[in-house]
Amino acid sequence: MRKGGYILFLMIVFSMFVFSNSLTPSEKLAYKVKPSIVLIKNTINVKIRYITGGKIISDNVIFGSSGSGFFVHPEGYIITTGYSVKDAWLNRNDREKLRTNIVNQFILKNLRDEGIQINLNSLRRWKRIHRPVIEAMETVNEVILSNGEKFPYEIKKYSPSVLEGGSDIAIIKISRSNCPVLMLGDSSKVVLNQEIFAFGYPALADSYTHIFVSDIMGIQPTITKGIISSVKSYFKNLPVILTDANLQEGNSGGPAVNEDGRVVAVIAYMRYAPDENGIPREVNGYKFLIPINVAEEFLADAGVPINKLSEFTKVYNKLLETYWKGDLFKARELVEVTLASMGNQPDLIKLRENILRDVHSLSPIKRLWMQSKYLVIPSVLIIILIIVV
Repeated sequence: MRKGGYILFLMIVFSMFVFSNSLTPSEKLAYKVKPSIVLIKNTINVKIRYITGGKIISDNVIFGSSGSGFFVHPEGYIITTGYSVKDAWLNRNDREKLRTNIVNQFILKNLRDEGIQINLNSLRRWKRIHRPVIEAMETVNEVILSNGEKFPYEIKKYSPSVLEGGSDIAIIKISRSNCPVLMLGDSSKVVLNQEIFAFGYPALADSYTHIFVSDIMGIQPTITKGIISSVKSYFKNLPVILTDANLQEGNSGGPAVNEDGRVVAVIAYMRYAPDENGIPREVNGYKFLIPINVAEEFLADAGVPINKLSEFTKVYNKLLETYWKGDLFKARELVEVTLASMGNQPDLIKLRENILRDVHSLSPIKRLWMQSKYLVIPSVLIIILIIVV
């Protein structure tokens, strides 16, 4: 009886020194996933000459598009949608079509500004009267990491949107090593009513006119929770997964992950698509998840192995595990290591602030305990064994 009392007393003493944080499972998941999410921005700077009021005018206009993506390999390989990198693909493979699209977008912008109803007749009339011609065009296609770093990207594999007969998947690459990687799951194991979490950036450009309406300053990926509402649906013969998650423009190309943080699908979202005359038409139903197993086929074709962790990801996962277990002093060391690889990453900065705050709030006896517990615990265990025996 006395031995049991000693053991109970020691257990109570241990519990007094255990540190715990109050993060919810969703908050922990956000920390785990967000560093791997990237913003894809395609900027087209054009100089357009046109006639107005009997005068020849030259305007400098910026068009563009944006989407999301996520790292799947330490050496800078990213999965996104074909729709998110369409302008970059056209610039490399069909520059004339890109120029035609830009002229149409310029006309649409002016029709909107002038309050003229947009239809085929008004588009043709404006084009006939004002005769817009592109004098110069420069494209900038870049990936923006969660810590603000910017890199040009190269398209390794591309499939157009489902509306154009493709699978809407693209594999792109940037010149950076030790990238924060997400692990891929198995979309064939997704079940009805399963919880998923969708990550992606807000849209930067108006999807109708392709005029930028937001700046990247301070922009962060969002997380939306939902459930799987259908696992065996089709959109234009492409197998897709449906969810009630509130997917938004700009999310296209981002990951949908399970509760373990493994990617089970790629977000596909399109609000408008140009018809054969270049007039944007609203697309019904282009708001779904592309199974990650479909994207894995593109990775295989590009020779990219899956589920290979970077050193950053290994240390970062260890950091999260250590912090959530309450080992503040070890977490304080690890957060500095991760920041050395991804400086200015907002989640890491916030994590460091939380760790330092928690360390500062420790009582002197708890601080002493945490700093010496690896010496104390074995000694206490020996005492317990002696008491029991």
